[in-house]
Amino acid sequence: MVLKRVSRDRDWSFEYERLRLSPQPGYYFDEPPGYKKRMSATGPRREG
Repeated sequence: MVLKRVSRDRDWSFEYERLRLSPQPGYYFDEPPGYKKRMSATGPRREG
């Protein structure tokens, strides 16, 4: 499986060729100290 990331303006891209799926500790997903969520003026972003 190949995972490819491409910038919005397609100026650059990066491919991950060797992925290893494994369990990750829950603290990897904790918010960093001092993090505050900002509210968007335009509302939530919707993928479509």
